[in-house]
Amino acid sequence: MGDSKRIETRLGSVEAHSVDIRETAENNKTKCSDLESRLGKLEDRVSNWEVEESSVDESIQRQKQDHEFTVKLFTEVLGVEIGRNSIAKVLMLGKREAGTKNPRPILVGLESLCID
Repeated sequence: MGDSKRIETRLGSVEAHSVDIRETAENNKTKCSDLESRLGKLEDRVSNWEVEESSVDESIQRQKQDHEFTVKLFTEVLGVEIGRNSIAKVLMLGKREAGTKNPRPILVGLESLCID
């Protein structure tokens, strides 16, 4: 009877420890997933410096032109086939100076590192 009781106690201890291990593993999976997501956000951005400013005053038109410029940059200059839907966002960085074509950096956010 004593051996049976000790075995049950040890089994209970092992079961409790295995629950702790499972919880730790799940927490680590979550942390890894979060880190991969954050790393992916960094990896799927491309910046290109010294892009001439659009002369159009309307913001939506400038955004369309920046998007079209980016598609041409990938396809014609870099030789990479890229669809319009592969580009998540295009941002001109810095303050726009009205009435000038001063170049500004452009930041391109891609939907995925795997381009169409």
